[in-house]
Amino acid sequence: MEPVEESDAYHRGLVLRLSEMAPDDEFPTDSSRAQREVEESLFAEDAVRDASGLRDPPVIQKDSMWAYLRAAVNGKIEKYFVGLDSSQPWLCYWIIHALDLLSYSEEPVLDETTCQETIAFLKSCSNDSGGYGGGPGQVSHAATTFAALSALCVIGTDEA
Repeated sequence: MEPVEESDAYHRGLVLRLSEMAPDDEFPTDSSRAQREVEESLFAEDAVRDASGLRDPPVIQKDSMWAYLRAAVNGKIEKYFVGLDSSQPWLCYWIIHALDLLSYSEEPVLDETTCQETIAFLKSCSNDSGGYGGGPGQVSHAATTFAALSALCVIGTDEA
């Protein structure tokens, strides 16, 4: 990826400054207030560091992250994730949710084929007794059931 002038990249949405506050929907909750406190503390810390010249504000390389997550959702995931065999619905959820957060649009983050494959995979983790296991053939658990259902909600299609 070619280097991009920071101001150009920022305005084109290629990077996300961590010092930006999340949009406020005017419906405060305990978690949104806690999030605001964290953001304000990070913003203040970055402002102090910027003024002292110690470092540039942190940025997320959205294009790189997007490419990594798209590869991961299509099964190209590093071999060291093998230890998370019992967390496969969590991996689906974390990847799909991260893509959704990075997208900033109403467009689906997954193409139709990937949606269908992900839904089929998550269905293979479900059990007749109810709930979802950490992978196909694994015992159902509340946490992996939450992760699978959350992933299906983010996918958001009728089939999901």
